[in-house]
Parts: sequence; C-alpha cells; structure tokens
Amino acid sequence: MLTEDNLESLQEVVAIWNEWRRKYQGAEANSYGAKLINANLSYANLNGADLHRANLRGANLKGANLSGANLTGANLTGANLSQSNTMAANFHNATLTGACIQDCNFHGATKLDAAICEYVD
Repeated sequence: MLTEDNLESLQEVVAIWNEWRRKYQGAEANSYGAKLINANLSYANLNGADLHRANLRGANLKGANLSGANLTGANLTGANLSQSNTMAANFHNATLTGACIQDCNFHGATKLDAAICEYVD
C-alpha cells in the first residue's frame, strides 16, 4: 500500500503502477484506507481501485482514470480531479469539499448526492 512515507519518487511509482495495471488488467487494486495526502497521482490508472476510506486530501488526480473506483468514505478535500474519469465511481460518504472538478467526467458515478460536496471549478 502506498503511504506518504514511501512516495519519494511518485512519478516513477505512477509509471510502474500504470504498467502493472496494463500487464495485469484483471487484478484487483486494493488501496483501502491508503494515506495519500498531497500525492501526485496525475494520469494514474486507478480503474476499479478500492480506495474506500482513502485519505486523498489535496491529492493531484488530474487526468487520472478512476472509472469504477470505490471511493466510499474517501477524503478528497481540496483534491484536483480536473480532467479525470470518474465514470461509474462510487462516492458514497466521500468528502469533496474544495475539490477541483473542471472537465471531470462523473457520468454514471453513484452516490454523489450522498457525498459532502462543495466543488471548485
């Protein structure tokens, strides 16, 4: 699991992660409760990832693929979700206060109405 303590070279980690996701497309990506505060996950392939209760406060998720991700109870306060794909993602009880959602694709996302939202464009 990725934490703040082991994110020294996050761009390399994202590249390795995306390659792993391409190679093992059917594998489950479980990051339940991950602490990724202010992490740079721009353009990361998090398709179908279990980010349930993850702390993504202030994270840069610009252009990330979060389609089908489980973001139940996740803290996305102040996160940059611009240009990200959150199609069919689950946001039940997620916090999106101050999140940037410019050009974000929420088509088919579930439980957005139950998320705590104060969006920033």
